[in-house]
Amino acid sequence: MAADNLTEVLDVGGAGPGGFEPASGTEARPPARSSGLWSLVLGLLCLQSGLFLAFVAGRIETPWYLGLHLGLCVATAACGRWWIGSSAAARTPGDKRAVVLQLVVWTALAGPFGTLIAVALLVPRRATASDAEGTPDTSFTINQGPELTRLELLHGSLLDRRLRLENAYSIRPLLDVVIDGTQIEKLDALGLISKRFVPALAPVLKRALEDKDAAVRVLAATVMAQQHNTFIKRIGALQATATEAPESARHWSELGQAHLTYAESGLLERSRAEAETAQALAHLARAEQLDSANAEIEGREYQVGAA
Repeated sequence: MAADNLTEVLDVGGAGPGGFEPASGTEARPPARSSGLWSLVLGLLCLQSGLFLAFVAGRIETPWYLGLHLGLCVATAACGRWWIGSSAAARTPGDKRAVVLQLVVWTALAGPFGTLIAVALLVPRRATASDAEGTPDTSFTINQGPELTRLELLHGSLLDRRLRLENAYSIRPLLDVVIDGTQIEKLDALGLISKRFVPALAPVLKRALEDKDAAVRVLAATVMAQQHNTFIKRIGALQATATEAPESARHWSELGQAHLTYAESGLLERSRAEAETAQALAHLARAEQLDSANAEIEGREYQVGAA
């Protein structure tokens, strides 16, 4: 928020006192404040405070106090309406109406204490409304840490309930859905796993195979078979490609990576995963040998050509 509200950039190596210089090359100006609003607030606070002290001291009776109090509220509303209609404040009439409305309502409810509450509410609004009022504020470049990724920002927004998604923060993990959910919820979770499978979802799939509901077990077995088929098809296609061009190191490397991905998918038993890993290492070793051999051949050809 601070970077959005400031329009000046600190240039350490630049001219000026302390080595700082505005980025625009113009003289820095403090943010202009709406003097009309703050005059209205401060004047109302003084009048309400004086009226309240007079009432507490017994100099004013209750009917007079209530009448003067309501009169001040009406006068504040009238002054606020005039301020909204002025040319200086006509750029964002919706925000100004909200400001005046808060001031009048809080003052009518709690007297001078309500005015103080309204002032406290206005302070953050002033910090965020400078751009809407066309005020050239100052911004500074700050050496911050590593930027968050889009997923990290989305996760933080979900936890803070700042996204306009109803009950998004209450979404349960898929494993909890498979364990405690209804049949429809479990089937929906398995459908999502089928479309967006990642190794982290393998325990959820295995848990669904042990479900007491036959429909859930059947769908889980179908999804697992589909995932096995996807990995096996890819490995078969890469195996055929590597066999057709056995001198290509890239083909053997891709085949080894496919075996390694299958081994790390979480779908295999331990012995089968170890066998896939062994095949992956063998293919990767062959790719490394072919790569070094090709590099030696190219080096010799280069030396012969240079001679």
